[in-house]
Parts: sequence; C-alpha cells; structure tokens
Amino acid sequence: MPSSASASRRLFALPPDQLGAARSWLGHGERTPRKGRLASSVVLVRDSFRGVETYLGYRSGNSPLGTVAFPGGSIEPADDGEAIWYGPSATKWGELLGLADHRQARAHVVAAIRELFEETGILLAGPDASSVVESRAGDEWMGAR
Repeated sequence: MPSSASASRRLFALPPDQLGAARSWLGHGERTPRKGRLASSVVLVRDSFRGVETYLGYRSGNSPLGTVAFPGGSIEPADDGEAIWYGPSATKWGELLGLADHRQARAHVVAAIRELFEETGILLAGPDASSVVESRAGDEWMGAR
C-alpha cells in the first residue's frame, strides 16, 4: 500500500517544451496561494468560417509558463462609482450572476467592461441604449469609456 505522501502524487507525461518550466517550479518548492479577490472576466465568442472562435490573451505573470486567459481582472473601488447605465439593470445582473447584492453585481459588470477595454481596446459602451462607440479616433471613445 502506498504512503499518503506518494498517494497524493500524480505522474503524467510532460511535453518536452514544458520541462524547463516544471524544473523551475520544482526548484522553488511549495508556494503560498494568493488571497482570493473579487474579479470579472469577459468571454468573447464569434462564429467564423472555421467554426466558433474565442479570444484568449497571454499574460506573462509569475508562472514560468505564463497564463492564457480571457480578458479580465480585479474589481477596483472606482467600479462602484456613478456612471450612466444602459442595458439590464444591476438587479437583473445580480440574478444572472447569482448575487443578492445588486451593487456587487454592478461592480462586476463595470469591472468586466473596463478590463476588456484595457486589455483589448474593445469598448462595450456607447452614447445611448442602442449603439456602441465604433471608432477610436475621437473624443467620443474616451468620453464613453
């Protein structure tokens, strides 16, 4: 019967291009996980002639392998500030996200929109309920942001 320490290990074939990163991780030993934080991400999906596509970004981060992730990040205090709001209400977003606190739901939506803009330049905002800013050329773009 294996010991509890060996029973918790899993062995698997490692692709050759990841050996250096794995050795680095083993060399540094165990690490303390980061404290949890409130964050939001956006999943961009579209149909194309090749099939369904999604947008993923690469972040160098602390890992030797880096991170492939959807656009997103931490909620900031300003995400709870006043802003003109179009679309589903914060209460409706709370229902969709499973959050009882509509202010927290609103902060998640605002953070997701802000992070998407910061990381990709895609702005999910506009001057009214039926349009979005289509050009980055003028003041309208930053004003809507």
